[in-house]
Amino acid sequence: HMVIGELTSPTNIQFTRAATTNAGITVTLDWFVPEFTSGVSVQRGRISLNASTTNLVIKSVDTSQSFVTWSRRSDDVTYSSDEFAHLKLVQPTSLQAVIQAASTESGAWQVITFSGGSTVQRGVVRQAAATSISVISLPAVATNASVVLHHYMTVGDIGGNASQSSMRGTLRNGTTLVLLREST
Repeated sequence: HMVIGELTSPTNIQFTRAATTNAGITVTLDWFVPEFTSGVSVQRGRISLNASTTNLVIKSVDTSQSFVTWSRRSDDVTYSSDEFAHLKLVQPTSLQAVIQAASTESGAWQVITFSGGSTVQRGVVRQAAATSISVISLPAVATNASVVLHHYMTVGDIGGNASQSSMRGTLRNGTTLVLLREST
């Protein structure tokens, strides 16, 4: 049910999922490849989630102008605590993946760095088990020139109920970010 998508050459996108547990399940993938002709650099690679914390060394980036995106695959048939991992830029030369339970799964990551006036704000919020919404105050951003990207992980078993850990984020206005969990 989780699929890795990665650019493997200038003309090829490869999507990979676990064949053993997902046999017979049709997955529809919507994809896009933005290309920037200037002002953007991208580093990419693979990561194994075989420890609760995994650190990767990358080429140095300006953390105020860089962010991480990633995709991963899962061998599990149902959602559990090892489905949701968090990948973050912790230093200019270091990525860190944190997962509640070590697994045999892997992911494909990208560090995107913008130059020339772009900024990236970041933070961490922890939602208690009974909390479905977090409202976060931000320094002002232009909503017509900003996007919300987030990664999340669970602490504790979700018992196969993905809606308890599935999150969506939206800018309510130029100073308010809302993170909403589907159910508690």
